[in-house]
Amino acid sequence: MSAVSLKIALNAIRNHVFIVFVVFALMILNWGLEVIKWRYFTLRIQYVSLKQAVNSILLGIVAGIFTPNRVGELGGRLLYISKKNRSNAIYINSLCSIAQLTATLLFGLVALYLIKDIQPYFEVSDHFAEFSIAFAISFTLIIFFKGNILRRLIVMFNNQFNKESSAIPVQFSIVDRFKILLISSLRYLVFCVQFALLLLIFTPDLNIVDGFVSASLIFLLTTVIPSGWVSDLPIRTSFAFIVLALFGYDGAYGSIASIVLWSVNLFIPATLGLLVVRKVKWKNSRN
Repeated sequence: MSAVSLKIALNAIRNHVFIVFVVFALMILNWGLEVIKWRYFTLRIQYVSLKQAVNSILLGIVAGIFTPNRVGELGGRLLYISKKNRSNAIYINSLCSIAQLTATLLFGLVALYLIKDIQPYFEVSDHFAEFSIAFAISFTLIIFFKGNILRRLIVMFNNQFNKESSAIPVQFSIVDRFKILLISSLRYLVFCVQFALLLLIFTPDLNIVDGFVSASLIFLLTTVIPSGWVSDLPIRTSFAFIVLALFGYDGAYGSIASIVLWSVNLFIPATLGLLVVRKVKWKNSRN
């Protein structure tokens, strides 16, 4: 990333304040959808207020930035969950995470199909590519809607180690799973819109289809590679540079857009989460 590209990017940000404001507003929508998803399904096992749900998500962000693929988010989300319901809460959180992963895979697979027409590096027939991607999408959906391996593992864990918790996890119907996947897909689309808007700031001639396809490919690549908070940003920026260059644009602007997106969606909420941590610690010490 050259100093010239960085200077041009900073000037572009100053000239597009409204778009930057929209990106910030979408960050609130992004995490708002996650709060709704977490609270809606957690109410199946116990009452959680809206404030508690928001605090749980913020604390989860703080705990997650220091762990690979943010698996530490679970610790923050269990703050207001009673001990007897924690196994069910773990199951709910895991299912929500799997739904987000499923959305990323589905949109990423569609992007892979679209990119073969844009950058045909691999000599495969259209029919083979269509069949492979259709099979992968079908397999992903079947696993999500019909798979019960996670539930069986939690039942086994409860029977062996956690006698105080509910032995049988809460049931989720196909309709419930569809709702989880729908909210997760909406979150995914919010991410894509944010990234596409940032790319438009730096590359005004960007084709909007290229913007969404490149965003989907970057999210897919960064999802399948485990990373922690320290390594997450370099990995994202590297993939953003490579993918945007494939579409014939300056890869440096892809890296800059990725940095801004990471800062807005993780750094700012994590800062708010630290304030929640201090408040929770103060209350606990007073009690």
